[in-house]
Amino acid sequence: MRALQKRVVGHLEQLRSDRDGETVIAVSHAEPIRAALLHYSRRQLDDFLSIEIDPASISTLSADHRGVQVRGINQRVPA
Repeated sequence: MRALQKRVVGHLEQLRSDRDGETVIAVSHAEPIRAALLHYSRRQLDDFLSIEIDPASISTLSADHRGVQVRGINQRVPA
C-alpha cells in the first residue's frame, strides 16, 4: 500500500507542478483515492478503511504555493 501511495502522490505532485493554476480532474479506483487523501490529510496508512469512497463519488483537493488541501471527501452529486 505504501508503494501505491508513493506512486499516486508522485503523480499528483507532478500534475501540480506541470499544471500550476489549472483545474485538473483525475479519475481512479477507491484505493488510490484513499491513499492520496490519507497523505494529504497527514493520516497514517493504517487509517485506510476509515475513509469511505463510494462509486462515482467526488473527493476534492486544492493546491497552491502553500501545498495541497483536502476540500471534500466522498461527495455525491445528484444525477
